[in-house]
Amino acid sequence: MSITHERIVPCRCGAEVVVTLVESLNAARHPHLRQQVIDRTLHMAACEACGQRAMVAARLVYVDLQRRQLIGVYLPSDRPQARVCSEEVVRVYERYLRGGPAPIRALADDCLVRAVFGYEELREKLVGDDAGLSDLAIEATKYELLGDARLQEKGAATLRLDEVADGLARFHVEDVDGRPLQGRIDVPRAAIEALPGREALLATYPGIASGPHVSVLRLVWAGTPVF
Repeated sequence: MSITHERIVPCRCGAEVVVTLVESLNAARHPHLRQQVIDRTLHMAACEACGQRAMVAARLVYVDLQRRQLIGVYLPSDRPQARVCSEEVVRVYERYLRGGPAPIRALADDCLVRAVFGYEELREKLVGDDAGLSDLAIEATKYELLGDARLQEKGAATLRLDEVADGLARFHVEDVDGRPLQGRIDVPRAAIEALPGREALLATYPGIASGPHVSVLRLVWAGTPVF
């Protein structure tokens, strides 16, 4: 089941907005919540007074056993504590999947287990996994693209996978605080699929992943140049 509660937040107009928050999101049982992640409407509600939308950032656990996904979703401000967050995700995985009933244990080995920071990172993992693309290969692709001088001049810190369609992986550009910058980059999905396996990628791009935290931003926040 999905666990929810309500929070009252102030709108810019001064009115109060009631937003339904999900603490534990079971996407297999509640696919409409998964769709809200894809539509970028999770934890969002319209103000009845002025019509503006209010959005609340919150931590949650995302589970989809049909797609074999377990993702701990943290706040972007939690990123400096990425190691602690990752360890928490691993504990959840060990307790509820590895230590669960036999049918659930049978799924554990093939699960995508990740720690992400913010809804855009969650959405990106879902989009990439649904397209059958390795998120490690996606992050390695970002690393290479971020070496472009034009992106450096814009202050780009990362790219964000938006969709995979028509044989292309489409990325938009973000700064270090997650704000979108002008521009989009399309990469043939075949180029991502052609990258080597996990061990080779980890050897080529050390530091890009640790446990369930797989992100080129690991290098940015560690002060390691990504070009």
